[in-house]
Amino acid sequence: MIICIAQHDPIPGNYAYNIERLKEFGIPDGAVVLTPFASLCGLPNEEISTVKGFEGRLDAAFGSFAETSDSKAIYIVQDSHEEPFAVTDGKAVPLNGTETLPFMEDATFILSYDPELDYLDSVADDDSDFVCICSALPFTEKSGHEARLSALARRVGKPVLFANQCGAVDGIVYAGGSAVFSPEGEVLARLDGFSPGLITVTVDFASSSIEAEPFAAVPDADEALLRAAETAIRDYASKTGLKKAIVGVSGGMDSALVLALAADALGAENVFGVLMPSPFSSDHSVTDSQKLCGNLSVAHQVVPITPMYEAFRGGLAPFLDQLQAPGNDDLTFDNIQARIRGVILMSYANRLGAFVLGTGNKSENAMGYCTLYGDTVGSLEPLADIYKSRVYAVARKFNELHGSEIIPENIFTKAPSAELRPNQTDQDTLPPYDVLDTILEHILEKGEDPASLSIDGIPDETIRLVSRKLKISEFKRKQCAPGVQLTGAPLGIAWSVPVCSKAF
Repeated sequence: MIICIAQHDPIPGNYAYNIERLKEFGIPDGAVVLTPFASLCGLPNEEISTVKGFEGRLDAAFGSFAETSDSKAIYIVQDSHEEPFAVTDGKAVPLNGTETLPFMEDATFILSYDPELDYLDSVADDDSDFVCICSALPFTEKSGHEARLSALARRVGKPVLFANQCGAVDGIVYAGGSAVFSPEGEVLARLDGFSPGLITVTVDFASSSIEAEPFAAVPDADEALLRAAETAIRDYASKTGLKKAIVGVSGGMDSALVLALAADALGAENVFGVLMPSPFSSDHSVTDSQKLCGNLSVAHQVVPITPMYEAFRGGLAPFLDQLQAPGNDDLTFDNIQARIRGVILMSYANRLGAFVLGTGNKSENAMGYCTLYGDTVGSLEPLADIYKSRVYAVARKFNELHGSEIIPENIFTKAPSAELRPNQTDQDTLPPYDVLDTILEHILEKGEDPASLSIDGIPDETIRLVSRKLKISEFKRKQCAPGVQLTGAPLGIAWSVPVCSKAF
């Protein structure tokens, strides 16, 4: 018996495209085919399922695939049957809750909970040959799904076949990593997490043997983040029909890494860098950016914003000077610099038929250390779920994987700065990033109470400052570009509170 696991990268609602991609796998005649959950309509499908005619188009798509397939015996997990199923005597039998496993939405129940659950005893004792799980599990840095599936196989004493979606939709990256596990929990075959592929499983029921291939390596944590972010950029472009990305290159680490990711994901010829020095920009901001663009072979232009900035100051001063600023921290003209840059970036996007990639990171977005309609412009933020201190490690990994200093060393060593005023650094406004990120991890990843949080070595007033900024910056995050989700606690998903909330 041949079982094929088709790791698929569908486009939500594009049934014809999704069917054609499945056909391209070249499934052998007579094979049983496992595909990811919702492989014909694509996920997430909550919104598109409300469009009139969704069910009819989905049924027609499934019928079209079944009729035109060369396989003699196809079992494909349909979008309305998400539960795991067993293969008994060569036939796929859904585990629909009547005798074995209860119904589970896209099988993530098994992946998310304790594999030692009592109801698994019935699977261990029944006459099924395999347990198959067809899912659309999102990528997170510490998902641990492979360890749980291995434990599941050992628990039931049977092979486990796992088909998972890959690719990205907006800010969601799917984990891929479809795999086959022996009854002892050994990984027999595994697909790469970030690209479509096919596992072929050969089963000999007479000898109770199972063989499967291929076997892909698992990247380390920093490489996985790089590849997930690149996947999000690549699929955003390909699935929207856009080809070229615009990146504002400041000479800092965030924009450097976004530019590097975009060049890898789309090809250097499809990325355009815009350097926008202000009256307060250092010389190295331009020279470092130019060196980076050269290293990546990315075309770029330098657009000084000083004339535009001075025009705004001169035009607004007669009116603003009549008004009293609230407090001593008047950010009016700091923000105008960022908004001028936002206008420039969107102008390039309009002229070139391109999209803008935002360069914000998780630390800055959490603190509201960004300017609405300025550095928040864009279609996608690849680093929105990576803390600033981690961005440097991921950038080091980028250079390591490319075997050279693509991102210049000076970008790693200079103090982070928005360069909105003379000699300004980020730490004029924020705690040091290692301290800030530690506090945020306790609140966001660990789910601790911001109002009573205490951390050894960090003053309570610093924790309260961070908590306050996190709370009052929600209005900005509501208006930011979609952020690529890479951890288990992305802002806007795991943390999303009303702007007017008094939760803490």
